[in-house]
Amino acid sequence: MNIQHRIFAAIGIGAFIICVLACRPSFSPDGKKVVFPVFDAKTKQTSVMLYDRETRRLESIFTRPAQNDVVYAATVWTPDGKHVVIATIEGEEAGDKSKRPFMVAGPFMVAVLSVDRKGPTRFLHVPGNPGMMGLYHQPPIIGKHMFLGGESGITRLDLETGEIKTATVTQGPASENSENLSVFGKCERLYYFVDKKEVVEIGTVDPETLRCQALLEIGKNEGSEFSGFPAVTKDGTRIALAVGKENQRILIYRGGVLEGTLAVGTTDEPINIGNLLWSSDEKLIYAAHLKPAGEGKVECGFCEIPLSGAKLRKTPLCVLEKYNAPGVPFEIALSPDGKCIAASTANFVGRSIDVENPALYLVDLTRAKRPVTKIPVSKLKSVKSGAKVP
Repeated sequence: MNIQHRIFAAIGIGAFIICVLACRPSFSPDGKKVVFPVFDAKTKQTSVMLYDRETRRLESIFTRPAQNDVVYAATVWTPDGKHVVIATIEGEEAGDKSKRPFMVAGPFMVAVLSVDRKGPTRFLHVPGNPGMMGLYHQPPIIGKHMFLGGESGITRLDLETGEIKTATVTQGPASENSENLSVFGKCERLYYFVDKKEVVEIGTVDPETLRCQALLEIGKNEGSEFSGFPAVTKDGTRIALAVGKENQRILIYRGGVLEGTLAVGTTDEPINIGNLLWSSDEKLIYAAHLKPAGEGKVECGFCEIPLSGAKLRKTPLCVLEKYNAPGVPFEIALSPDGKCIAASTANFVGRSIDVENPALYLVDLTRAKRPVTKIPVSKLKSVKSGAKVP
């Protein structure tokens, strides 16, 4: 196996989770602002940056220094766009860094920031510690509640009162290997993904009772691995999921039945897929990707994959000089109007990934050439800090 294929050898959710956490930007509900986490390996400090697309201003709105080795942070907006919610957890270097370079050091904390700075920052601690699975996907918010997957099941956090409700998955759907359960949201609907021994399972979660209802079970054929980032359409009728030794294809399911398969990479040109997003018209799928760029380098970018079977389109964003980490620590976000893709390389964590000039990338999907705007991230010490952990 050559070095390119060693880099892109797919592994299961449990092994690569530590490298895919908390790297997806988040658009405000009106699409005018973007927030994203930044990790500085030298200072061991995690910040959250806010970029205003109208004023082109970039500022730090939150900082949390690590007591141990690293702080992971996931960012998401409240539905009214008045607050940014930041979920964080600490990690420390583990013995076997090739598989799990960091392990949980706790505690799990949520900060609720007022965007207009008129209200105080609220800090909420989550008991029972959802662990890394709490940040596998961006924690979805429905109404005033944030939802977290985790080793103990599903947790619902009231962002106003701090009240916690936890449902342990002990029977029925998602019960086996529930420590690998993650939750994600789409259009006020709540879903879960769980990687079992012989199948992967996707289903819905009742926001009130936290009960799981399976929608889809996919058996694991020999050598197949699933990305763990399914994409659901607005009406919830179709599910897309990347699969393959190098995540070379995307499976489309409708009503629990396989509707179609979309080819992505080839044996000669492996492409490892990260998260998936449906386009606004649901005629194509956007997929974050990593692909070999020669001389041991790796290209980060995204693909546009038409459901019609037409040729896919790749848009490169940057090249990593050093990459020797499991999984795809690179995710994309789609603006609410479906006209812009955002991605960031500012939160890659670990010595196995080298990013010389971390930045936020914005891609204009309305123009044929897909122009890319790169917003470099200044060194944290030169950026005015926002709210800090008490």
